[in-house]
Amino acid sequence: DKELEKVLKEINARLDEEGMITVYSSDYTKRELEFLSENGLIKTNYLYEFDYWKCMIVPTHKGENYFKDKKTRRIKKIIEWAKWLILLGVSIATLLVAICK
Repeated sequence: DKELEKVLKEINARLDEEGMITVYSSDYTKRELEFLSENGLIKTNYLYEFDYWKCMIVPTHKGENYFKDKKTRRIKKIIEWAKWLILLGVSIATLLVAICK
C-alpha cells in the first residue's frame, strides 16, 4: 500500500536523525502504526493519556532495509523476465530456422 510506504518513509527519515521518536495520535492513525509494527517494520510502545495517545517508535532491521530490499526484489524480477524473453526468442528463432530448411 503506497500510503503505508509513505508513512514508513517519513518515520524512517525521522528515525535516521533521532534514533527513537515519539508520535502522537494527530500524526498517524493507530491502524497505520499497528500494521507496520505487526509486520516487523517498526517497534512501538503506546502511552495513553486522557484524550489522546502517543507512541514511542524504535527502528527494526527489517524496517530500515524495506526500501532497499524492495528495489532488489524488483531488479531480480526484471532479470527473470529478461531471461525468459531471451529463451523465448532463441526458441522462436530455432523453430523458424527449422521450418525454413
